[in-house]
Amino acid sequence: MSWGPTQENNISMSLNFYPEARLFAKGLMEVVKALRWNSFVILYETEEGLIRMQEILKLQEFHRGKRNSILVKQLGPGPDYRMLLKEIRNASEYIILDCETENIIPILLQAKDLRMLELHNNYFLTSLDAHTLDYSILKTTANITTIRLFDPNRQEFQNVLNRWLLSDNENEDEIMKVLPPHTVLTETVLLYDAFTHIMECIKSLAATSSVETNPISCEEKSKSKNGFALYNFCRVKKPEKTLTGAVKFDEFGNRIHFKIDIVDADMPTTALGSWHSHNESMVLYRGENETFDASVANLQKIKVIVSSRMGPPYLMPRSASYEGEVLTGNARYKGYSMDLISKIAEIIGFQFEFRLTEDGKYGNWDVNKKKWTGLIGDLLERKAHLAICDLTITHERREVADFSMPFMTLGISILHKKQDKKDINMFAFLDPFSVGVWIYTATLYLIMSIVLYFISRMTPGDWENPHPCEENPEELENIWDIKNCLWLTLGSIMTQGCDILPK
Repeated sequence: MSWGPTQENNISMSLNFYPEARLFAKGLMEVVKALRWNSFVILYETEEGLIRMQEILKLQEFHRGKRNSILVKQLGPGPDYRMLLKEIRNASEYIILDCETENIIPILLQAKDLRMLELHNNYFLTSLDAHTLDYSILKTTANITTIRLFDPNRQEFQNVLNRWLLSDNENEDEIMKVLPPHTVLTETVLLYDAFTHIMECIKSLAATSSVETNPISCEEKSKSKNGFALYNFCRVKKPEKTLTGAVKFDEFGNRIHFKIDIVDADMPTTALGSWHSHNESMVLYRGENETFDASVANLQKIKVIVSSRMGPPYLMPRSASYEGEVLTGNARYKGYSMDLISKIAEIIGFQFEFRLTEDGKYGNWDVNKKKWTGLIGDLLERKAHLAICDLTITHERREVADFSMPFMTLGISILHKKQDKKDINMFAFLDPFSVGVWIYTATLYLIMSIVLYFISRMTPGDWENPHPCEENPEELENIWDIKNCLWLTLGSIMTQGCDILPK
């Protein structure tokens, strides 16, 4: 029995309760697709971590129009990762972090120093023990998503935990203080499942046949007589009472049936969804309402910085109501933009602060400085959480920033009248030319045919003997009647030729 990750599919005499590597990588890809991340940065620590990312890297194929939608970086030697974090700070708001569990909090703390744990930042931690960490020390509003193979809140898990630690002088409350359920490592749970399964198999096999119980040393070459039979029985028998859900092994002894739970670090007690390996399906438990409520809750924790620019009637300076009045904060401004964000803040329940962009521009790409200016630049440089003004939505701006539904439409609009449905015209092939052209063409066709008819009648060579055996026939025959003349003329016009030709 084993319970650790492996990358090889070799025929062996062991059963691994850890998820099969390729299926686990596919599960990670499905989690990223469920999160609806179109562009992101992958930070991996070891080569094994890069192998786990192989299926996620295939998502690049769905964004051929934007080839840089996935950026891959190796963490390198620690413990200071600030230089690497500075490189990717403006690359994307979505980061996939694959590293050892003990390095997660130090890396996130360094990211916080660089203002990379703000409201707009999103992290996906691929470690199966990431849910055991205490993220409250980060004091962040960033969205951190983790995964796990078991549910520590299940009653079955609580019962097993009680049996592990229960003694005469301990009660259940003291057990939870000594070992909280959410701190149990995945390796420990997989170890429990493995030993529980092998004990059940030995008991079941002993009930039907004799099982050799003589101790065998790992250093000697002696083998158990029942080893192969026990291995096959353990591989075929369906494990029961496992803490990590359904278990099934392939011919190599790798686990191909497992479940990956998606967990929000802020709400570890409830899974956001689950991916099932047996049918490769994703089930999401959080609906749109819960997602909206979670976003609003994060928004209410901070003061939202709103970037804008002066321009009536959207934003204008407010005059003092009496002499000597000093206006500060949001009271310095008035206009449609101020009224709109004030009403939104009142409905949702968050605080905001208006700040004017330094250069007073809407936002364009500066080719010389290789950066965005104005309001778009404030958003990309994290100087503001959102921007509001009479900002035109262009293709270039949509590539780097998300826009809400337009609250006002100005400029020239193009109207197109839908044509009425007409009856099918059977003579539509005549439309390329006018009626006069068709009349001239038909007249010429008839004249040419009539001329050919008279010429053929007058030509001696077109009068033939109908009976070649008679040397002196009384009558001669001419095949060029009006019908054949019309056919020859039509074939010439259509460039198709004719089987009979005048002599």
